[in-house]
Amino acid sequence: MGNQTWILVDLPPGSKPIGCKWIFKKKMKVDGTIDKFKAMLVAKGFTQKQSIDYFDTYAPVARIDTIRLLISLTSIYNLVIHQMVVKTAFLNGELEEEVYMEQPKGFVVSGQEHKDMGVADVILGIKITRGESTIALSQSHYIEKVLKKFDLFNCIPASTPMDLQIKLVSNGGRKIDQLKYASLIGCLMYIITCTRPDITYVVGKLSRYTSNPSSLHWQALNRVLRYLKKTINYGLCYDGYPPVLEGYSDASWITSLEDHASTSGWIFILSGGAISWGSKKQTCFTDSTMAAEFIALTATSKEAEWLRNLLYDVPLWPKPISPISICCDSEATLAKSVIITGTLLMGSTYVRRSVAASRSSKAWL
Repeated sequence: MGNQTWILVDLPPGSKPIGCKWIFKKKMKVDGTIDKFKAMLVAKGFTQKQSIDYFDTYAPVARIDTIRLLISLTSIYNLVIHQMVVKTAFLNGELEEEVYMEQPKGFVVSGQEHKDMGVADVILGIKITRGESTIALSQSHYIEKVLKKFDLFNCIPASTPMDLQIKLVSNGGRKIDQLKYASLIGCLMYIITCTRPDITYVVGKLSRYTSNPSSLHWQALNRVLRYLKKTINYGLCYDGYPPVLEGYSDASWITSLEDHASTSGWIFILSGGAISWGSKKQTCFTDSTMAAEFIALTATSKEAEWLRNLLYDVPLWPKPISPISICCDSEATLAKSVIITGTLLMGSTYVRRSVAASRSSKAWL
């Protein structure tokens, strides 16, 4: 009530209140011990019906790419990262609808709406290690937690995340525990999103079989955990050099034995470390390596434009912003000026317009 987010009123006739509940969480320190216990009162929004109780939903949450870009800038300009908790962060928006909720139990302690958490050492479960001229991000404690959760903490480590001798196809036999498989995929997706681009391809490929996994898929998934066991201390490191944003694009032609689809991959480097990456199955059929590379280059160019627009909003970044260099290992793709096949024509036009507008530049690697 102190934040004026709700007031006690009599329920109007014909109105139906939604319930509420307390969510209890543990905030962890860098060493894995408990920092403090947190409680949050939430409304049971799942009891509402779309187009009756509400129309659109939106959450203004920052992309992890944005956070990594800002961290890389701190290494370039030798800044200190502070984090802050703003308890009124969700109070800025004005609610047009009237929502009636059952009266909650408990009280809000006034006078602690804002709190400086000091120099950041953990952000979103990511460990931050600051050296003299470097900033490192890692998730060793989270990986250790995942290994213990799936009884693989004492497994035999693997040197690579994927065995190329295993050919992954849809399951035509007995299905294993689908819920356990999906749970592990979710854990690995979080690791990929934050600090480990090296397992992006294999986890993305294995996630396609979540609805009907086989023992072979589970074996391949365990291989990823064994690789993480060996590389548990791997992460991202930003050393301040070079202070330029560079992108790399690549494609693997016909990586799927079932639908003959290719795979796009890209990564962007700033301050010596990766800030954005992705691996995506291509949705259209390509008849050559060059065509697959062009689709990957188009996806990379779109990501470059998004990052460039983000840098415009960063006061520290010098203006005007120079074109972002994107490296590609296909000379044929870079030399081809006109492609006349449907989707590829659109991609070709986008890439050429991006270069013409000085948003990005392409180079052979």
